[in-house]
Amino acid sequence: MLKAVIAHYLIKIMRIRHFALIIIFTFSWSAEGGPLSGDAGKIPSLTRQVKTFSELENDLIEALKSRNQLKLDQLVAEDFEMRTAASPDNPVPYSEWLKTSLEEASAYTFHIGRMAVHDLNENAIVSFVWDSFADNKQGIRNVFLVDVWKKQGVAWKLAIRYASPVQDADIKVPGFSGKEPVIEKKY
Repeated sequence: MLKAVIAHYLIKIMRIRHFALIIIFTFSWSAEGGPLSGDAGKIPSLTRQVKTFSELENDLIEALKSRNQLKLDQLVAEDFEMRTAASPDNPVPYSEWLKTSLEEASAYTFHIGRMAVHDLNENAIVSFVWDSFADNKQGIRNVFLVDVWKKQGVAWKLAIRYASPVQDADIKVPGFSGKEPVIEKKY
């Protein structure tokens, strides 16, 4: 009889330990980003660099729209140039870029998205898509931009811009198969 009572309590203790281990494992897995962590459907937070350069890119557009030459001088390097996919061997100098940009700026309706920043200490390479809205009178549509920013003192200045319209996915790009796995960004 004593053996049966002891066995009964040992089974209860084992069940409690087993249940406790399951609970501990579940909560620790959830805290580490497992299926119960609640990450599904959450909007990722911005990195410091993406926030900084999103603000700089937006400041640049606002300076163009308001024709704020002082702000433009603060944001754009004197030796700035832009290269486009349509004419890669013919860089657009700052003066020509500024003239054209100021003419078009009032029509700019845009959203900057899909930004990535590569911080190289004194330089930063910022890539993003400029999504223009359909009512854009200048005919500017989605453009993939790569901006090279250089640090001057504590400020960043736009030094080089590479621009290409976003094309159909059918266009072959060397080194890109289109089958690469999507890397989840942690903005």
